[in-house]
Amino acid sequence: MLNFKSDFSEFITGFYLKQFTHLNTQEREHVLETLGVTPSAINEFITSEDIYITLPHASMNVFFPRAGVSRYVYDLQNSNKNAFHLRFFLTHTNFSDLNWRPYAWWFNNGGKIDKLTFFTRNKKKKHNIVYSLKPNEMHSASVDRRLRHDFDTSMKFKRISLSFIYMTAVQEVNSGFAHKGRTLYLPLDAFVAFIIHQAKNDVISFNFLEAFLSQAQCRRLNGEELSFTSEWRDAFIFDNFTNIALLNFFQPAAFVGGEKMDNYWHQVIEKWKMALPNQSEVEFALPTNLVMPAVQEYIYPYKPSSDIAEQLIKNNIPYSLTMAIQEHDLFSKKE
Repeated sequence: MLNFKSDFSEFITGFYLKQFTHLNTQEREHVLETLGVTPSAINEFITSEDIYITLPHASMNVFFPRAGVSRYVYDLQNSNKNAFHLRFFLTHTNFSDLNWRPYAWWFNNGGKIDKLTFFTRNKKKKHNIVYSLKPNEMHSASVDRRLRHDFDTSMKFKRISLSFIYMTAVQEVNSGFAHKGRTLYLPLDAFVAFIIHQAKNDVISFNFLEAFLSQAQCRRLNGEELSFTSEWRDAFIFDNFTNIALLNFFQPAAFVGGEKMDNYWHQVIEKWKMALPNQSEVEFALPTNLVMPAVQEYIYPYKPSSDIAEQLIKNNIPYSLTMAIQEHDLFSKKE
């Protein structure tokens, strides 16, 4: 496990290159740079001794106050030029996820709240996971001109989960919510695929990972939904606590989240201790979490105008980073 970061870097670079082979060279290079998959960014990741991990859901929307998590890590990186941000996106969520609402994208269209709907949330579709679905052809004329080109590119991707991840990256790295070249945007399912690959093909890795995998709750992809399986080799995703515990092999300075994460963190630590009971014999620190401070500096500068605020209440939708980019012209104000 000594080469965990470099092995993962090689795996994820190959993964992304396969995903974007159909794009032209200019598109592909721009997409990879935005996602943080360049030789210089990968080197920053491998050499960093202070990694922060966040776990958003894959969606075109980054609603406040959750948007503040990435902004908080951005500030931590300002204070520590060696710090690196791993942003792992949950792609196994489904369309009943009302905290992130991946089925549509809300934005400000000439002072009016508008949206693009990707999929309908009917009873038949609500358990379909984001990963399983492909982008549809979308009429993007209503999308803000600063985001339209990247949005059109994202609709060429093979999976809409990657479209969501990419558009989050576009918004964050261009608005001062993430450091370009010091933030790596990743699907959590690709990390799980890496873990399974390592366990199958490397004896040393298997010795470390077997205890995690044998006690994990495993779910495999069954069409457009997930179903339980007892075989970790067939897993698409593990239970939440196992997923996070396995991410601790990156030995991050902290996992950054909110109070919800803080409330279940003891279960992540227990999962780690159960899998590696001889902790003193292993050079790995226990998983550490960091709760984003409940301070206004990550929310107050990005308040909606009164007109937009009224429309948000009527639509029962929170304010988002997309709307803040439009109202506060964040792309031009990037530090």
